[in-house]
Amino acid sequence: MLSIISWIWLLLLLIVLYKMRRCKYFIFLMIIGVFIFLIPNLYFAYFHKISGTDPNIPNGSIVFAPAFALESEIEKNPGPANIELAEWLANHSMKFSKILTQEAVIWAMQQRENDYKSNQNPNEISLAGYLNGVPVYRMHIHKDGSNVRTLEALSFAHARFGQHPPDKIVLLAHPKHFERAYRDLDYLYSGIIINACFKKESYPDQFCKSRIGWAFREISCARPIDFLHRTILKSYHPYLTLPSF
Repeated sequence: MLSIISWIWLLLLLIVLYKMRRCKYFIFLMIIGVFIFLIPNLYFAYFHKISGTDPNIPNGSIVFAPAFALESEIEKNPGPANIELAEWLANHSMKFSKILTQEAVIWAMQQRENDYKSNQNPNEISLAGYLNGVPVYRMHIHKDGSNVRTLEALSFAHARFGQHPPDKIVLLAHPKHFERAYRDLDYLYSGIIINACFKKESYPDQFCKSRIGWAFREISCARPIDFLHRTILKSYHPYLTLPSF
Protein backbone atom coordinates (compact mmCIF):
# COMPACT_ATOMS: atom_id res chain seq x y z
CA MET A 1 0.00 0.00 0.00
CA LEU A 2 2.83 2.43 0.85
CA SER A 3 4.39 1.74 -2.56
CA ILE A 4 1.10 2.40 -4.35
CA ILE A 5 0.56 5.68 -2.49
CA SER A 6 4.14 6.77 -3.16
CA TRP A 7 4.05 6.08 -6.90
CA ILE A 8 0.54 7.49 -7.47
CA TRP A 9 1.54 10.69 -5.73
CA LEU A 10 4.74 10.93 -7.78
CA LEU A 11 2.74 10.54 -11.00
CA LEU A 12 0.24 13.21 -9.94
CA LEU A 13 3.10 15.47 -8.87
CA LEU A 14 4.79 15.22 -12.27
CA ILE A 15 1.52 15.97 -14.07
CA VAL A 16 0.76 18.99 -11.88
CA LEU A 17 4.31 20.34 -12.13
CA TYR A 18 4.24 19.99 -15.91
CA LYS A 19 0.95 21.88 -16.13
CA MET A 20 2.19 24.63 -13.80
CA ARG A 21 5.78 24.87 -15.03
CA ARG A 22 5.37 28.58 -15.80
CA CYS A 23 3.66 29.36 -12.50
CA LYS A 24 5.59 31.75 -10.25
CA TYR A 25 5.03 29.31 -7.36
CA PHE A 26 6.56 26.43 -9.31
CA ILE A 27 9.61 25.95 -7.04
CA PHE A 28 7.50 26.16 -3.90
CA LEU A 29 5.01 23.62 -5.24
CA MET A 30 7.83 21.31 -6.30
CA ILE A 31 9.35 21.38 -2.81
CA ILE A 32 5.98 20.67 -1.17
CA GLY A 33 5.28 17.87 -3.65
CA VAL A 34 8.63 16.19 -3.10
CA PHE A 35 8.15 16.41 0.67
CA ILE A 36 4.76 14.70 0.41
CA PHE A 37 6.32 12.03 -1.82
CA LEU A 38 8.88 11.38 0.93
CA ILE A 39 6.27 10.83 3.65
CA PRO A 40 5.55 7.11 2.94
CA ASN A 41 9.29 6.42 2.82
CA LEU A 42 9.98 8.28 6.06
CA TYR A 43 7.06 6.56 7.76
CA PHE A 44 8.33 3.14 6.66
CA ALA A 45 11.88 3.94 7.77
CA TYR A 46 11.15 5.22 11.27
CA PHE A 47 7.64 4.25 12.37
CA HIS A 48 6.44 1.14 10.54
CA LYS A 49 6.66 -2.01 12.69
CA ILE A 50 5.90 -5.67 12.11
CA SER A 51 3.21 -6.97 14.46
CA GLY A 52 3.31 -10.37 16.09
CA THR A 53 4.72 -12.12 19.14
CA ASP A 54 7.37 -14.79 19.42
CA PRO A 55 5.88 -17.86 17.72
CA ASN A 56 5.65 -21.38 18.99
CA ILE A 57 7.92 -23.03 16.44
CA PRO A 58 7.33 -26.78 16.17
CA ASN A 59 10.36 -29.03 16.53
CA GLY A 60 11.71 -30.26 13.20
CA SER A 61 10.56 -27.14 11.32
CA ILE A 62 12.12 -25.83 8.12
CA VAL A 63 13.18 -22.20 8.02
CA PHE A 64 13.66 -19.91 5.03
CA ALA A 65 15.99 -17.01 5.87
CA PRO A 66 16.53 -14.60 2.93
CA ALA A 67 19.53 -12.35 3.44
CA PHE A 68 19.36 -8.61 4.07
CA ALA A 69 21.63 -5.95 2.52
CA LEU A 70 25.27 -6.96 2.93
CA GLU A 71 28.22 -4.69 3.63
CA SER A 72 30.64 -5.84 0.92
CA GLU A 73 30.47 -8.76 -1.49
CA ILE A 74 34.14 -8.40 -2.48
CA GLU A 75 35.29 -8.73 1.14
CA LYS A 76 32.52 -11.22 1.99
CA ASN A 77 31.39 -8.87 4.75
CA PRO A 78 27.79 -9.87 5.58
CA GLY A 79 26.89 -6.69 7.42
CA PRO A 80 25.29 -6.36 10.87
CA ALA A 81 21.77 -7.45 9.89
CA ASN A 82 22.90 -10.77 8.45
CA ILE A 83 25.12 -11.36 11.49
CA GLU A 84 22.02 -10.91 13.67
CA LEU A 85 20.00 -13.27 11.46
CA ALA A 86 22.75 -15.88 11.84
CA GLU A 87 22.76 -15.33 15.60
CA TRP A 88 18.97 -15.86 15.77
CA LEU A 89 19.29 -19.07 13.76
CA ALA A 90 22.06 -20.31 16.07
CA ASN A 91 19.98 -19.57 19.16
CA HIS A 92 16.92 -21.35 17.75
CA SER A 93 18.66 -24.07 15.75
CA MET A 94 17.30 -26.85 17.98
CA LYS A 95 13.86 -26.17 16.48
CA PHE A 96 14.89 -26.85 12.88
CA SER A 97 15.61 -29.85 10.70
CA LYS A 98 16.75 -27.74 7.72
CA ILE A 99 17.88 -24.15 7.29
CA LEU A 100 17.70 -22.60 3.81
CA THR A 101 19.37 -19.26 3.36
CA GLN A 102 21.54 -17.09 1.10
CA GLU A 103 25.27 -16.52 0.97
CA ALA A 104 25.44 -13.36 3.09
CA VAL A 105 23.87 -15.20 6.05
CA ILE A 106 26.21 -18.15 5.44
CA TRP A 107 29.18 -15.76 5.57
CA ALA A 108 27.85 -14.55 8.93
CA MET A 109 27.54 -18.15 10.15
CA GLN A 110 31.14 -18.82 9.17
CA GLN A 111 32.19 -16.22 11.73
CA ARG A 112 30.60 -18.37 14.45
CA GLU A 113 33.43 -20.88 14.81
CA ASN A 114 31.90 -22.59 17.85
CA ASP A 115 28.47 -23.09 16.25
CA TYR A 116 29.08 -23.58 12.55
CA LYS A 117 31.02 -26.18 10.58
CA SER A 118 31.44 -25.69 6.83
CA ASN A 119 30.81 -28.52 4.40
CA GLN A 120 34.17 -29.83 3.22
CA ASN A 121 32.84 -31.69 0.17
CA PRO A 122 33.36 -29.40 -2.88
CA ASN A 123 31.06 -31.58 -4.99
CA GLU A 124 28.05 -30.84 -2.77
CA ILE A 125 27.58 -27.10 -3.19
CA SER A 126 23.93 -27.14 -2.08
CA LEU A 127 24.96 -28.00 1.49
CA ALA A 128 26.80 -25.04 3.00
CA GLY A 129 27.50 -26.60 6.39
CA TYR A 130 26.02 -27.36 9.79
CA LEU A 131 24.81 -24.93 12.44
CA ASN A 132 24.82 -26.73 15.79
CA GLY A 133 24.43 -29.94 13.82
CA VAL A 134 21.50 -28.68 11.70
CA PRO A 135 22.18 -28.76 7.94
CA VAL A 136 22.33 -25.34 6.30
CA TYR A 137 21.41 -25.38 2.61
CA ARG A 138 21.81 -22.71 -0.02
CA MET A 139 18.60 -21.45 -1.58
CA HIS A 140 20.42 -21.13 -4.90
CA ILE A 141 23.88 -21.10 -6.44
CA HIS A 142 25.79 -17.96 -5.54
CA LYS A 143 27.42 -15.99 -8.36
CA ASP A 144 29.30 -12.79 -7.59
CA GLY A 145 27.49 -9.82 -9.08
CA SER A 146 24.18 -11.64 -9.62
CA ASN A 147 21.31 -9.70 -8.05
CA VAL A 148 18.89 -12.43 -7.01
CA ARG A 149 15.62 -10.87 -5.93
CA THR A 150 13.79 -12.07 -2.82
CA LEU A 151 10.95 -13.58 -4.85
CA GLU A 152 13.41 -15.52 -6.96
CA ALA A 153 15.48 -16.71 -3.99
CA LEU A 154 12.35 -17.99 -2.23
CA SER A 155 11.14 -19.66 -5.43
CA PHE A 156 14.49 -21.47 -5.71
CA ALA A 157 14.23 -22.57 -2.06
CA HIS A 158 10.63 -23.73 -2.50
CA ALA A 159 11.54 -25.62 -5.69
CA ARG A 160 14.13 -27.64 -3.79
CA PHE A 161 11.28 -29.58 -2.18
CA GLY A 162 9.85 -30.58 -5.55
CA GLN A 163 6.30 -31.93 -5.37
CA HIS A 164 6.43 -32.44 -1.60
CA PRO A 165 6.82 -29.08 0.17
CA PRO A 166 6.57 -29.04 3.97
CA ASP A 167 3.25 -28.31 5.67
CA LYS A 168 4.76 -25.33 7.49
CA ILE A 169 7.66 -23.00 6.78
CA VAL A 170 9.19 -20.58 9.27
CA LEU A 171 10.07 -17.28 7.57
CA LEU A 172 12.94 -15.33 9.11
CA ALA A 173 13.71 -11.90 7.66
CA HIS A 174 14.78 -8.42 8.69
CA PRO A 175 11.73 -6.45 9.93
CA LYS A 176 11.93 -4.03 6.98
CA HIS A 177 12.25 -6.96 4.57
CA PHE A 178 9.71 -9.33 6.09
CA GLU A 179 6.47 -8.07 4.51
CA ARG A 180 7.80 -8.33 0.97
CA ALA A 181 9.33 -11.74 1.70
CA TYR A 182 6.01 -12.90 3.19
CA ARG A 183 4.02 -11.77 0.12
CA ASP A 184 6.51 -13.50 -2.17
CA LEU A 185 6.44 -16.77 -0.22
CA ASP A 186 2.66 -16.66 0.10
CA TYR A 187 2.48 -16.35 -3.70
CA LEU A 188 4.69 -19.44 -4.12
CA TYR A 189 3.51 -21.63 -1.27
CA SER A 190 0.07 -22.78 -0.13
CA GLY A 191 1.06 -24.08 3.32
CA ILE A 192 1.32 -22.32 6.67
CA ILE A 193 3.90 -19.54 7.00
CA ILE A 194 5.15 -18.94 10.55
CA ASN A 195 6.50 -15.46 11.28
CA ALA A 196 9.74 -15.80 13.24
CA CYS A 197 9.07 -12.29 14.63
CA PHE A 198 12.65 -11.11 14.27
CA LYS A 199 12.79 -7.60 15.76
CA LYS A 200 16.34 -6.27 15.38
CA GLU A 201 16.86 -3.51 12.79
CA SER A 202 20.53 -3.09 11.94
CA TYR A 203 21.78 -1.66 8.65
CA PRO A 204 25.08 -1.49 6.72
CA ASP A 205 27.12 1.71 6.86
CA GLN A 206 26.53 2.81 3.26
CA PHE A 207 23.81 5.44 2.85
CA CYS A 208 22.02 3.47 0.11
CA LYS A 209 21.64 0.59 2.59
CA SER A 210 21.00 2.68 5.71
CA ARG A 211 17.59 2.93 7.36
CA ILE A 212 16.31 5.70 5.08
CA GLY A 213 18.20 4.37 2.06
CA TRP A 214 16.62 0.94 2.50
CA ALA A 215 13.18 2.53 2.89
CA PHE A 216 13.48 4.25 -0.50
CA ARG A 217 14.74 1.04 -2.05
CA GLU A 218 11.99 -1.07 -0.48
CA ILE A 219 8.99 1.23 -1.04
CA SER A 220 9.90 2.87 -4.33
CA CYS A 221 11.73 0.03 -6.10
CA ALA A 222 11.82 -3.46 -4.56
CA ARG A 223 8.12 -3.92 -3.78
CA PRO A 224 6.88 -2.71 -7.19
CA ILE A 225 9.50 -4.84 -8.98
CA ASP A 226 8.61 -7.98 -7.01
CA PHE A 227 4.93 -7.30 -7.72
CA LEU A 228 5.72 -7.21 -11.45
CA HIS A 229 7.66 -10.45 -11.15
CA ARG A 230 4.76 -12.11 -9.34
CA THR A 231 2.23 -11.00 -11.96
CA ILE A 232 4.03 -10.57 -15.28
CA LEU A 233 7.73 -11.35 -15.35
CA LYS A 234 9.49 -14.64 -14.76
CA SER A 235 12.79 -15.82 -13.33
CA TYR A 236 15.84 -14.36 -15.02
CA HIS A 237 18.48 -16.49 -13.26
CA PRO A 238 17.42 -20.08 -14.04
CA TYR A 239 21.06 -21.17 -14.09
CA LEU A 240 21.27 -20.60 -10.31
CA THR A 241 18.87 -23.42 -9.42
CA LEU A 242 19.98 -26.28 -7.21
CA PRO A 243 18.66 -29.87 -7.33
CA SER A 244 15.71 -31.01 -5.23
CA PHE A 245 16.24 -32.82 -1.95
